[in-house]
Amino acid sequence: MEVRDSIFNAIERERERQDAKFANQSHRTDEEWYIILAEEFGEIAPELMDKEETRMVTEIIQTAAVCVAWLEYRAERKAKGVVSPPDNAPAHD
Repeated sequence: MEVRDSIFNAIERERERQDAKFANQSHRTDEEWYIILAEEFGEIAPELMDKEETRMVTEIIQTAAVCVAWLEYRAERKAKGVVSPPDNAPAHD
């Protein structure tokens, strides 16, 4: 469990960094979250191809943190009885 704990701690730190940088993202739609996730996932490949181990691990952690963020905001919406963000939600940046 020591390795898993270390990984989950790194993901938690990344989520905190994301929250500080981007603030509340609950206005995002599932489609926008999917695009954000795809962009993050795509950043792993160059690091893999260049054999940049440290940067590759960083990108994997960022990708996992986006998955966690997406799940967090879905849970928050569900708890509030909101199936999806309002139609007047801001456009994706």
